Amino acid sequence: GVCAPDLDPVEILKREVIDISDSEELRGHFTEVSEVAKNNSKEIYRGYADDPRNTDNAWLETRVVNYHIDNHKLIEHLTMRASEDVKSVSWQTVSSSLPLHGSHSVFLKWVAEAHNAAF
Repeated sequence: GVCAPDLDPVEILKREVIDISDSEELRGHFTEVSEVAKNNSKEIYRGYADDPRNTDNAWLETRVVNYHIDNHKLIEHLTMRASEDVKSVSWQTVSSSLPLHGSHSVFLKWVAEAHNAAF
């Protein structure tokens, strides 16, 4: 999602997940998840993003941060639903065959490499 440079990406992520979470219990649970994620974060990339919307006079810049959670118990009950501005939401196995927008597949590849995972 879009995040202004002066905002904390974890707080933006928390708001987004709370918006698509199914229950109040899960919203509270995500607070714990977001704290674990914040403490296990790694910036993967910051800078220019190759995007079809870029022009000679305007372009996207991005920040890619991997918030990694190894504890499956923290996320196994985190079910999600699409919000009014999201068509659908689901957990995905990271793969080079995912149909992603712009540079997102490159960013996911870098995250997979950071964890010695197949892509």
